[in-house]
Amino acid sequence: MQARRELQKLVDAQARVMDRSASARGFDSYYGQAMAMLQSPKLRDAFNISAEPQRVRDSYGRTTEGGWDTHGFNNTRMFPIIEKYHLPITEQTLPTLLTELDERGLLDTTLVV
Repeated sequence: MQARRELQKLVDAQARVMDRSASARGFDSYYGQAMAMLQSPKLRDAFNISAEPQRVRDSYGRTTEGGWDTHGFNNTRMFPIIEKYHLPITEQTLPTLLTELDERGLLDTTLVV
């Protein structure tokens, strides 16, 4: 019960800071923008892979490999996972992405890290 009470005090203290801090209150607008973006039909359309031409989908490769969690599984560590699962598919998808961005006129305005 004491630990819960301490947590409640912490939450209450943070709420008071949020009430007084203009910059902290500004987060509400960011959260609102993020929620609006997530609910946007434009965003939903951006992730609609089935709307892409078959040629584009084929150029990326039809693979079931996915996920980027490299924390390790089956007693392995990050590098073996990257080497076995991510590097082979990245060797195909990254050049395809860069070519596609260039063809669509988006490469000059897109940051690729």
